[in-house]
Amino acid sequence: MKFSYNYILMFFLIALFCCQNDIKSFKYGEGVYNKNVISTNNLIAYDHYPTPQGTGNSRNANIFLLNTANNKISQLTDDKFEDSGLCWSPDGNKIVFTSRRSLNKAAQWNESDNPTYLCIYDFSTKTERILNENLSAGINSLALRLKKEGFNIDYRPKEFPWPSSPYWIDKNLIGCMIKLPFGIGSGYGDLCTIDTLGNNFTVITKIFERPEWRVLWPKWINTDSILVYLISTNSMEGKSAIALFLTHEKKLVMLTGDSVKVGTPSFSIYTNKIAYLEGKGGDDKGQLIIQDLKNNTRKKIAIDGLGPRISPHGNKIAFLREENNGDDIYIMNSDGSDIKRLTHDGGIKGSLSWSPITNE
Repeated sequence: MKFSYNYILMFFLIALFCCQNDIKSFKYGEGVYNKNVISTNNLIAYDHYPTPQGTGNSRNANIFLLNTANNKISQLTDDKFEDSGLCWSPDGNKIVFTSRRSLNKAAQWNESDNPTYLCIYDFSTKTERILNENLSAGINSLALRLKKEGFNIDYRPKEFPWPSSPYWIDKNLIGCMIKLPFGIGSGYGDLCTIDTLGNNFTVITKIFERPEWRVLWPKWINTDSILVYLISTNSMEGKSAIALFLTHEKKLVMLTGDSVKVGTPSFSIYTNKIAYLEGKGGDDKGQLIIQDLKNNTRKKIAIDGLGPRISPHGNKIAFLREENNGDDIYIMNSDGSDIKRLTHDGGIKGSLSWSPITNE
């Protein structure tokens, strides 16, 4: 009887070890939300690191909502994780974001201890949904299909998927970057889509026809094209550019040259305009460029700030400006007039995202 008990115990421990190493059963902490926060008009969502970047051990960041009409700030997430890379849904009812989390540890750079999860917060139900388990299943199915089709891939099923730069295609479909764990794609990963239930995983690219570029921070424009930010795969060159990826033709159309450094773009859905910084420092320093994709015109505006984000209606620009104790959020008219400082709390901020239902 004693032998039988030990045998059962050994079997249980082996099974437990296997489960802990399986990406589908990886334990994660639950996000903590202020459920009194509601989605409304005139909001800018952003992530906020309360301490200066690079100091201390914690990589804790939470999501905040700033009402540009009255400067009121509401904290949406209040947990020990690194919640960042956020984007509003087209109907304004949800926010998708990435969260580095595990069960018992604060966010660190160590990927194995704190993998990145793709999360959705729903304002209407005040609930969180994490998509990674279904995402892993989709990646596994894709790997099996590619092997069956004759692709020589090195599939690593225990490697946790690392989603980044999520964006909305419609209210039921999300796009993001994922570095697939079987040797297809390059740089920071491939453009992928998944629905809000975590199903119907699809890879859009494998990656681009131009191997000298890595793609970052995609933004959905329409069914034919995705706005992407590119950096050179040669770190010594330090080049960057902005392009459209044509989803049907599977090719890039360059919107900027690579002789001048540019920052990450944002897109105004109602005016078909993009906004970005151009100059020596890319996202850090330079002139604000507002480029009309329809008429192919460019307007230059002087700006003392970084990370500009154009509003959905195209008449406001939100940006960050370095202050003594970190970053603060400013807004101005798209012609550079009426600059207003909206926050005074310092810390490191990023991922500025306008709500899609603004009444400007």
